[in-house]
Amino acid sequence: MISWWQYFPQHIDPIAFFVGSFAVRFYSLFWIAGFLGAWFCLSVILKTDGREKIFREKLLDGIFWIFIGAIAGGRIGYALLYAPEYFWHHPFALFLPVEAGIFTGFFGMSFFGGVLGALLFLTVFLRQRKESFLEWTDYYVLAVPIALFFGRIGNFFNGELYGRVTNAPWGMYFPGGGNSLRHPSQLYEAFLEGIVLFLLLLFLRRFPHAVGTLSGVFLLGYGVSRSIVEFFREPDRGDPLFLGFSLGQHYSFLLIMAALFLFYSIRKRKSDILDATKG
Repeated sequence: MISWWQYFPQHIDPIAFFVGSFAVRFYSLFWIAGFLGAWFCLSVILKTDGREKIFREKLLDGIFWIFIGAIAGGRIGYALLYAPEYFWHHPFALFLPVEAGIFTGFFGMSFFGGVLGALLFLTVFLRQRKESFLEWTDYYVLAVPIALFFGRIGNFFNGELYGRVTNAPWGMYFPGGGNSLRHPSQLYEAFLEGIVLFLLLLFLRRFPHAVGTLSGVFLLGYGVSRSIVEFFREPDRGDPLFLGFSLGQHYSFLLIMAALFLFYSIRKRKSDILDATKG
């Protein structure tokens, strides 16, 4: 028996409202909500830690540059990985997301490109201020799952990144997904990459940990979560499978390897400090 809510995605108008002749999509609004949610999260955490002054004076600037870097990297990554021919002929569409008078809200974003862009901008920002990279990223990764949560909800409202065909009772009909029930993979990602990862990081930060540990947990948690969801998610256009795995799973594997390397580095650093103390 088909329930009414299984048709819900087909009844969602991705356009929230018009500003003059421009249409603003829900996707854009969820991006803004994710940014504000990340800002609020960090302000509360740092206030709890007694470091609210640091947030006001420094951390907010870092969030801004992370946001800009994520958008730039996400768009460039998407163009290079999934739509190089389109952006070659429409280069201005890369950062002027207006099509037929409609503000598309930067749909078509690569998470992995966004990560590289955010890291690049953050590295420059922190080097200028001579701050510890891992100490700051341990704070920033607490807020990233919030942005990811809203971003995936935005994908759901935009009718994109839906899952593979399924007979599961919670399957849904998506625009562009044909007449078959599909996994709501955007909601899977919102749950795993957003809610679960956020709660895990909040739980772990209550215990003593070395600098960089939370950053490693985030990389590992996201890599594992994304790898799992990719089994249910419809491959993107132009997403080739290699050894039966999608591009998303290969990039997730790189994140997992980066997390393991970071854990190894932290452990070795602690071991070296201990040996120096004994000596």
